Amino acid sequence: TPAKKETPPLPSKKETPAAHRLGTFMSQLLETLMHWRSKEEVYNKECASVPGFAVSFTNPTGKRAQFDSFLELAVKWQNRMGRAFLAALRSKEYMEIRNALITLIHIVKVFPVLKRVASHLERCVATLQEEPREDLKVLATRYSALLKQEKSKHFTDEEFQHKPKKSKPDTEVSPTIVKKEDPSKKEEILVKKDVPAKKEVPPKKEPLPLPSKKETPAKKEPLPLPSKKETPAKKETLPLPSKKETPAKKEKGEIDDGAWKRTERDSLATPDVRRISSPRMSPPPAHRLREDNRERL
Repeated sequence: TPAKKETPPLPSKKETPAAHRLGTFMSQLLETLMHWRSKEEVYNKECASVPGFAVSFTNPTGKRAQFDSFLELAVKWQNRMGRAFLAALRSKEYMEIRNALITLIHIVKVFPVLKRVASHLERCVATLQEEPREDLKVLATRYSALLKQEKSKHFTDEEFQHKPKKSKPDTEVSPTIVKKEDPSKKEEILVKKDVPAKKEVPPKKEPLPLPSKKETPAKKEPLPLPSKKETPAKKETLPLPSKKETPAKKEKGEIDDGAWKRTERDSLATPDVRRISSPRMSPPPAHRLREDNRERL
């Protein structure tokens, strides 16, 4: 968004005579303001009774603006005019730059009066002195020379408002006693001399001891890896019992020698059983003998 113009626009569009008339009018107006600013007695004499200097326009007979308020307002006018002329000098329009330089030449004795505003205008005009257009270059060089002549009359903001300068605090002075010997009386006379007190130098702070490096714990030796589990020796598989040889079936009428021996042993152990003495008698069958033995057991 373009900045709002706080002062009336400068003449443009080939209105060079209007720029001369505006310069003459502003020169007379600012000269009057500088006259009122010169002393407080002049301001009170010429402005205090005028209705235009009343604080409220609706009450012309009311409170009037004080001299300090008038000076603050004059500083604001100087700043606003400076911004308006800087915007015109930095413009790309040929006639706007030319008319701004013509107006500044007419009011160079009353504007700028502040050092801060003058320094900004001086830097901006220095760039215009390198302008390829010859007429602008001549006007910029002429204004720059006039501005440097008035440089000694410029004020700071505090000087323009008649404010006292801020003085630096004085250094403290402490009296020191010096002994002087008088050769005639041979007495010690105390003489005081004002000597600037030495500034107490604060004692240097001893640097705090740096924390000692933490003792790095000894590296733990890695535990030995567990050895591979010894695989137990494979148990030797016992040989499977061979299938019982089924006794061959005996034919009828054959005598089993084993059964005969068992019956003979059993008969000896038990007296109740009759001993088989006759070889002609056939022994009982084998399965019958087994059952008898089981019952006895």
